[in-house]
Amino acid sequence: MPIFSPRVPPFMAATPARRCSCWSPINPPISVSANSGLANSVSVRAPRLPCVSRLLLIDGHSIAYRAFFALPMENFSTSTGQHTNAVYGFTSMLINVLRDEVPTHVAVAFDISRQTFRMAEYPEYKAGRSATPDEFKGQISLLHEVLDALRIRYVEVDGFEADDVLGTLATVAIEHAGLDEVLICSGDRDAFQLVSD
Repeated sequence: MPIFSPRVPPFMAATPARRCSCWSPINPPISVSANSGLANSVSVRAPRLPCVSRLLLIDGHSIAYRAFFALPMENFSTSTGQHTNAVYGFTSMLINVLRDEVPTHVAVAFDISRQTFRMAEYPEYKAGRSATPDEFKGQISLLHEVLDALRIRYVEVDGFEADDVLGTLATVAIEHAGLDEVLICSGDRDAFQLVSD
């Protein structure tokens, strides 16, 4: 089973895409005639996908953490008291980046724990950081459910941070998988070291 999701989520079928001369079976032309019960005859050409293979890698932990602090918890919770501010913010940003960048493949990386290979090498690594709020931790499984519903793969590797996973996937995608472009969506400035063009 591939790591990246080669499918574009269903909501992408009705969003505008960049102009391109190629046609995609994911967004075939749509024709509706007057005989189909509609009052007017309509001929609509669905948006086209980019001609290049474009992998979008998202640092799920980074983006969700930003959303968690950007949106007030008291305004986003279920009737049972489950906080959903990170889920709402992450999903909103995900929809926007999918609409704007029109990737052909998507993968989201998450951190599993604070214990990484860097801790073994340097025990003071991130020693000054405060603990992750429990209200945020409780939303990670909900984020996984959202990604599963959208058929977007997420990756978690024990002992590695999400940005380590993104760096590996970006390098492999260009050098070995033959993808044309890799886009990284992250709030972590460490990702700048991966920029090539």
